[in-house]
Amino acid sequence: MEIRVVRSYAASLVNTYFFMGKTALSQGNGRRRFVATDPNDAYISDKNGKSETEDTMKQRLRIALVMFGIGMALGLFAERLLHAQNEPIKRTSLLQTELEGVPGKEVDVFIVEIAPGASTGKHSHPGSEIAYILEGTAGVEADGNNFPITQRRGSVSYLRPNEVHNVTNPSRTEPLKAIVFAVNDKGKPKIAPAK
Repeated sequence: MEIRVVRSYAASLVNTYFFMGKTALSQGNGRRRFVATDPNDAYISDKNGKSETEDTMKQRLRIALVMFGIGMALGLFAERLLHAQNEPIKRTSLLQTELEGVPGKEVDVFIVEIAPGASTGKHSHPGSEIAYILEGTAGVEADGNNFPITQRRGSVSYLRPNEVHNVTNPSRTEPLKAIVFAVNDKGKPKIAPAK
């Protein structure tokens, strides 16, 4: 929707420039007509005898094309910005390494960001997880609870291995950001959707 607005704005600028100025490019209005007495001396003339040279017409066309190009670029930029904002869950890995002294286990430390109103969906992890809320508010459904437990900035939660849970960002405006420390079995999947 935003893209159409930007493109429509660019189109209206082009229309305003050509049709509201001294020269109209449409031939059906009966007020302006193309006159070419000599190929080197082509111009547009109206009934009042006002004229415009071919160079001026080319300059107006170049300006219109530049305006159209700017409108298209703005439309594409708005589209990319819109898609970037709509990513519901973003996971940024900070550290992933074997847990020394504990064979077959690895540690995964990552930042998870959940967009306003988004949810992870019910899932579980084969290992233990400790999450610390950095920003925003989380609604956590775990242990078969159908009502989310609200956790705010500074809260810490622990999830047992294979505990089915769902994390929701109840805010309509603020993103949720947490740092998660997970201990998993090495080489096994780190997440499993709930059945």
